[in-house]
Amino acid sequence: MLMLLVLTVLRTNAQNDYSDAKYNYHFDAALEKSLLKKDNKVFIDGNNDNTTYYAGEMVNKWEYWQRTKNRSKADFIMHIVNNGGFDTFMCYAVFIDPATDKVFYKTPLVNTFARFTFQGQKAAVKKLFRDVRHHVEDIE
Repeated sequence: MLMLLVLTVLRTNAQNDYSDAKYNYHFDAALEKSLLKKDNKVFIDGNNDNTTYYAGEMVNKWEYWQRTKNRSKADFIMHIVNNGGFDTFMCYAVFIDPATDKVFYKTPLVNTFARFTFQGQKAAVKKLFRDVRHHVEDIE
């Protein structure tokens, strides 16, 4: 029962962490396809440094997008929200068009509840990138 309560709190916090009113989710398939294409530049942002670091590792390993540390040179922004503690983390990403500050894609929430690991943040980001890769391959 306690674990269910903890997961409910983590899920609520993860979903509400990116509720900034200036970012409105607007689905546009053509925009999504043009911004997420191969060799585009991505600026990675997140709610903590570890998440940003692990996401950068995943982008470099995938070699599909080019990572930029300059937000103004990015074709799109990937903002990752990763909440939790010890071995249970919940993670999702929103993809933002820097020209309009509009969210054009939001990933489903992933978690590391079923995995016992001391690198919960890394495991959550890795699981998130698996979903992102599948989504990008599907829209090509």
